[in-house]
Amino acid sequence: MKNNIAHVKLELSNVKDLTGKDVTSSTAQVLNLPALWIKSITLHLAQAERHGKTRLNARFKEAETRYDAYMKSMEDHQARLSKSTK
Repeated sequence: MKNNIAHVKLELSNVKDLTGKDVTSSTAQVLNLPALWIKSITLHLAQAERHGKTRLNARFKEAETRYDAYMKSMEDHQARLSKSTK
């Protein structure tokens, strides 16, 4: 992933050489595409990480709830079996 990010950054730094002109904003300000790329991808990856952690934590909580219910059910069955064998 780090290599891919670095390659895109490198390609964006070559835009002027390839096109012969700077990339400008709507206000005619020259844009630093590599810096904007790094900022953008950093924010995107941070958002993806937060989303992933939130989703995993929710799944862990759900799994734990189901596991606890299953274990309670098994304990109840075991208790009924021990009563019926006495």
